[in-house]
Amino acid sequence: MEDIIKVEGVCKAYGDHKVHEKLDLNIKKGECFTLLGPSGCGKTVLIRLIAGHETPDEGKIIIDNTVVADSATGEYIVPERRGLGIVFQDYAVWPHMTVTENVAYPLKMEKRPKAEIDQLVQRMIEIVGMKGLEKRLPSELSGGQQQRVALARALVADPSVMLLDEPLSNLDANLREEMRFEIKALQRQFGITVMYVTHDQEVALAISDRIGIMDAEGKLRQIGTPYEIFERPADLFVFKFMGIANFLKANKNAGKWCVGTGSQEIPWEGPTGNAAEWVCGFRPSDVAINREGQGLKGVVKRSNFLGNTMDYLIEIDGEQLRTEVETHEAITQNLMFKEGDELFITFRALHWFDAAQLKEVEEF
Repeated sequence: MEDIIKVEGVCKAYGDHKVHEKLDLNIKKGECFTLLGPSGCGKTVLIRLIAGHETPDEGKIIIDNTVVADSATGEYIVPERRGLGIVFQDYAVWPHMTVTENVAYPLKMEKRPKAEIDQLVQRMIEIVGMKGLEKRLPSELSGGQQQRVALARALVADPSVMLLDEPLSNLDANLREEMRFEIKALQRQFGITVMYVTHDQEVALAISDRIGIMDAEGKLRQIGTPYEIFERPADLFVFKFMGIANFLKANKNAGKWCVGTGSQEIPWEGPTGNAAEWVCGFRPSDVAINREGQGLKGVVKRSNFLGNTMDYLIEIDGEQLRTEVETHEAITQNLMFKEGDELFITFRALHWFDAAQLKEVEEF
């Protein structure tokens, strides 16, 4: 699959603050690529560079085999000539225009024939589920409806690429979940390339063909499929950023890896590498607990009923971890624990990391 966007050696700074330095990124034609990272890491700056609202201090940006920005030659193509559809966090629909007028705006700027505009606009309004609301102003629409108008306006001119910058962050949780699947459905329907920028891991996992993880310094730490990012993290930063993470410090005792400063052996193959110290990482869903049997012996330090789940904080030889059990399972399997109860812990999966990375990720 060929690349439709190429970012080559791009640097961008504002005064003394370097946002991106020698950044390289390729996005494939027809894929949904999500750029995921903490707030302030430069995700929006990158999408603005691709859109043409910012210019790189160094480097080159190529869209659909056309150089749209090149610091070496001074080449620069204005945003409206880059063949892109853009949806921002605040929707940016025109408040004085009706739904129809908002969606028609890009086509009018291209001076398309009126009959063609009318046909394309009505079709797009129906596709995004806004039929019957054509004459309403944005002030008469809900947040979700305004988001649909913004999507329709971005899609109506048949762009080569859609740039979506945190488009769902202003919606409530239920609508956010609904809209993320609608965006994916529209992407598949039109066969369009989507670059999606967010700090929401669930959205990224739900809609992406590939995900790029960016750290607070604007560096790409890993690019891969949702499965690769979640199950095969490149480092401790990626692992921690992708959801609730537990870390147990380990010590080597008589050739065996044990939890914390204790002598209980970690029931998993040990690490390979030359790190001075190691930690093992896992998610709450990777933990299995029982009242008796084999595994690490621990003590419940906190027990919380969260409706659908029971949330437990467990201590093992001075180290702590969190796990959750579905309430129905906890009741039927005798796994309703209270503070002070002893239990046994096994793991479905473990990842070993250099302990020196732990201080780094704790800063984010």
